[in-house]
This record gives sequence, structure tokens and C-alpha cells, in this order.
Amino acid sequence: DQIHAVSQLVGHDLPESVEDLHGLVRRLALMLEESEAADATVASEERPPSRDAARTRRAPILPMWRQEQRIIEEAIARYSGNVALAAAALELSPSTIYRKRQAWAEMEAQKGAA
Repeated sequence: DQIHAVSQLVGHDLPESVEDLHGLVRRLALMLEESEAADATVASEERPPSRDAARTRRAPILPMWRQEQRIIEEAIARYSGNVALAAAALELSPSTIYRKRQAWAEMEAQKGAA
């Protein structure tokens, strides 16, 4: 799949605009990430489940906002705190991330006050 992704970049004319080039690079990066995730899944399926895997299956399900928070915060960490790059990777606007962070802080404050 990595070869396929690279061949897509090499086999086509580069986009004329920076935005189109950014979109192409983002799609290629996602393809590579998906390929790596698929490889990890295949590798994990080859091993018998461990005790840790059994515990993970019984872990509580987090509310959607908590899962969204985890995903966004992981993206921000991956881009060394650069919200604009994390937002682009997640296909969100930076202002959306700032608003969500504010809402999460308010929810945490309400929980702390309760």
C-alpha cells in the first residue's frame, strides 16, 4: 500500500494550488497510516489474545465528547502543540478546536464544582 501511495504522487502531475497539494499530501499520509494500522491489526491477529486485551475489552466506554477530546489532544500532541496543523490533519478549523477545548474546560469545572 505504501508503494501504491507513492506511485499516486509520482504518477500524477502535481496540483496547481497549495491547498490541493496539501490535500493530496494529507490523503497520502492517511493512506500510509491506514496501511500501518492494517499491518498492526494483522500482526495482532496472529498472536493469541493476552490478558491485557481481555481487560481492554472490558474497559468502560467513554462518552463521545471524551473520545473526541482524546483524538483531538493526541493530534495536537503529535504536531508538538501546533493546533493549526492538528486541525488540518483532522479536517477541522482551528477555531473549532479552540471552542471544543473551552467547552471541555467548562465541563470539567462543572464536574469539579458538583
